[in-house]
Parts: sequence; C-alpha cells; structure tokens
Amino acid sequence: MTHQTLSQAINRFIQIIQNVPDAELQRPWGWQSYDSEGIRFAFFRTHEELRDLAVQLHQERIRQGKPLTNAQKILGYYHAAYLDLRGALLGLEEKDFDLVPTNGEWPLRKILAHIISADLGFYVVIKFALEEHRQGRNQLNRVSKEDWIRLSGMDEAAFGTVMNGLIENLLAYYESLHQRTLAEFTGIQTKELDKLSIYWEKEPMSIQFRLQRFESHLRQHTIQIDKTLADLNHTPNEAKRLSRMIFSARSEAESLLIGANEIGEGLTNKLAQTVATRTNEIAHILNGPDGAQLR
Repeated sequence: MTHQTLSQAINRFIQIIQNVPDAELQRPWGWQSYDSEGIRFAFFRTHEELRDLAVQLHQERIRQGKPLTNAQKILGYYHAAYLDLRGALLGLEEKDFDLVPTNGEWPLRKILAHIISADLGFYVVIKFALEEHRQGRNQLNRVSKEDWIRLSGMDEAAFGTVMNGLIENLLAYYESLHQRTLAEFTGIQTKELDKLSIYWEKEPMSIQFRLQRFESHLRQHTIQIDKTLADLNHTPNEAKRLSRMIFSARSEAESLLIGANEIGEGLTNKLAQTVATRTNEIAHILNGPDGAQLR
C-alpha cells in the first residue's frame, strides 16, 4: 500500500526529533525565508510537503482513471486512525505498557491487545464472508474454529504469546496485520459492501459496517490510551504533539496509494529524499560536541 522509502524517511525524522525538549526546538534551522522558528519549523515544512503530496496523488488517480473506491476510502480512514494510535505511543518504553493506571483504565498493554484482537476479528469475519459470497454460498454461517485459525494464521495460544511478549514484537505483529488488511480488502467491490456477515451480534451486519468498525473501534481506544497516558503523567512534549500531526498528514498521502501503489512511486521517492536530507540536517544540529544527540 505504501512506498516504504517515504515511510522509513518519515519514521527516521520522527525518531531523531521526538524527544527534543521544547526549548531546544528553537535551535537555528531555516527553509528559504523561514528562518526564525528554529528546527520546530521542520515539522511544519514536512507537514506541508505531505499535504502537497496528497493533492498530487489525488490528481494523478483522477488523471489515470483510478479514483478511490468506497472500500478504499473506508480503509483510508482506518489507516489514519492506525497512524494516530502509533503517534500516541511515541517515546514510550517497555515498562510503561504494564503500569497500572489509578483512574481505573486498563494498562496500555491490555488496551493494545484488545485493539489488535478486535482488528483480527474484523479481518477474519470479513475475509470469511467474502469467501462465502464469492463462492456462491449465500447461507450465513459463523466462522468455525478451523477457519478462524486458517484465516488468522495462528491459534489462540500463539496469539496470546505475541500479546504477552515484548511490545516491539506486539507492535510489529499489528503492523503486519494492518498492512495485510489494507492489501487484501482494497479490491472489495462496492456491490459487495452490502453483503451480510455473522459475528458475535444477534443480527447479521454488512461488510461495509465491519470495515467501518476498524476505524471507529480504534478511535475509541486511542482516546482510552490518551486518558491512560495522562493518568500516568506521560504528557507529550511539543515535539511529540507535532509528530502526531506529521502522522496525520502522512496517513492522508498513504491512503491515496491504496489500490494504486504504482501511481506515486516517483512522487513519494522524491519527497523521501527531501525528508532524509532534512533529517540529516536536524541530526547535525542536535548533536553535541561528543556526537551524542540531545535527549
């Protein structure tokens, strides 16, 4: 779905600058005539470039006769929610995910495990429903245990091992599940969105409803994560707030590549190089005499 060069360039930019104290964002850096706001302005310039990329990608899709389908639009909303969650988790350490909040909310690990479990459930149910409808089996059936393991790629014990393991591995699994969801559902036709599926509810729900649940459920629990972080006194610094803004702009551009990855290669690679050069400039500014970056 995405061009990895741009994703990697943005991630490195965020990694370099996310922990910089607010006062240090005033360190001198400029872009053309904009030289009075320090390295803080690098965030806004990168944000503007990502927004411009989104405009160009939208125009290119129209020019090539590849407008976003309804399913692709819904998946784009989900991708935006996913990157917002990743922005909310910036800078946290392994130990932070198992701290017990005082406000009655779940620990971060439990929230994440719940989010991922739900996403996996949505994925399996939609995948199964599409298989059934596309093979002409119109009688609604619940997903069997065997089909659940087949479609999810793991049994309950293996899933539990991932959820209770290192956070790095948990997040890596979620990234792979997220990308698999975007890739496999990008081809859902508009007429298929009305097809019904069975899950835990008393009544069948449409595939469109299930696709939309990816975003709304994730938004619900990202708010829960924000509340938990506030209770744990993990107030984001300015750089982390600005990083979350960058993720928002990135999500819009990447969402326009869903189902049409090939249209943006030149544009995304060009921006990736610009961001990489900027990141090197910022890293040089932040490095002290001993070469150690500010933390």
